[in-house]
Amino acid sequence: AAALVGAVGLASMALYALAVSVGRGGSLLGQVFNTLWLPEVYQGYQRDAQLPWLRAAVCKVVLAVVALVPLTALAGFVLVQMLPSQYALVLWLLPCTVLKPLLMNLQRATAIGLELKRLTWVSPVLMMVALLAQLALSWWLIPPFGAGGAVASMLCAAWLFWQLKTLVSARLWMPVCPPWLLLVVALTVLATALVAISSAV
Repeated sequence: AAALVGAVGLASMALYALAVSVGRGGSLLGQVFNTLWLPEVYQGYQRDAQLPWLRAAVCKVVLAVVALVPLTALAGFVLVQMLPSQYALVLWLLPCTVLKPLLMNLQRATAIGLELKRLTWVSPVLMMVALLAQLALSWWLIPPFGAGGAVASMLCAAWLFWQLKTLVSARLWMPVCPPWLLLVVALTVLATALVAISSAV
């Protein structure tokens, strides 16, 4: 936030703050999902360690998260009608700020093997990698793109964490997210980040 104010001023900071506040709705959805999802997985794992239904369930959950991106954009059109005109650009930032917390919760599904196998050391290591990536992306994107660059760097770092954790879980346990779905999520993140950046162009 301080870097954003210093680089592009208070106007971009206000846009960023509003977009992040609205995007916290994604965190609430993720918390509800985890409350329902994790007990079911643990109980199923006790009955059958192979969890034959898990792959299909994960695919549906990931596709549902991807589908929320255009729905968020549509809801943004309604939201901006109720805001002062100086906040009109928040429409292009909302998909990023909603998708980011959803990805952070989605890794509880796609990387569930790490929890089942109690490989707790993986998450802190990958979180540090994602943090360094976000710092680098923020340094690169915020000066030219302001709030758009800030939310894009935040989303890309969250995606990197999700992607790496999903792949590590697949390697150390078993894959539950097929390659084509990883590609769908990557393209969704790329498109969402580019939309956010384009708000400053």
